[in-house]
Amino acid sequence: IQARLAFILARAQTYGYLSSDPGVKERVELLEEAAARDPAGYYGMIAAVLLGKGTIVGLKPAEQEKKGSLLEDSLSGPEELAAGFFRFGLPLYGYRIVREHRDSFSPANILGAAEELNRAGLFLESIRLMNLYKSRLESRGWSILTPEACRLLYPTAFITDIAELSRSEGFPAAVFLALVREESHFDAHIVSRTGAVGLTQRS
Repeated sequence: IQARLAFILARAQTYGYLSSDPGVKERVELLEEAAARDPAGYYGMIAAVLLGKGTIVGLKPAEQEKKGSLLEDSLSGPEELAAGFFRFGLPLYGYRIVREHRDSFSPANILGAAEELNRAGLFLESIRLMNLYKSRLESRGWSILTPEACRLLYPTAFITDIAELSRSEGFPAAVFLALVREESHFDAHIVSRTGAVGLTQRS
């Protein structure tokens, strides 16, 4: 509770809701207290990140690529919230935050969220965020995706099984992957309203 309180007071100072006072700890002191009191907890880890002493899995400030360090206040409020969900193994909650507050997320952090979802096996959600990422880049006049981004947009999940089946059936693996991406988004347990099941949605 003390770590959470210190973190909230620090953020209140950051956004001008709490004025600095000689009797009140400064923002950096409060963040250091939150990080020290609960280093493995949510507020402690976020405080450490804001102090430049930690990392948030998947999400990062856009400036990090240039400067190599995390800067205080460089993550928006929704980005911090989503980062916490991803950090603590709740990727679907993080995904919902990204979708609901998409305008608050930088392209780099949309990409980071898509990476986390892909890693968790949530390929449909990852692909949806990659489409958002792609449209955001295109709106800025950038049309070329990196190989890593292409792999997220066009996953190769189940590739060992797909490659083996493709060899035995004489069917191109790339076409099979495209079929699976379109029909089931790599969800092996999906069932359509018409009763089609599995990766390729065959009845």
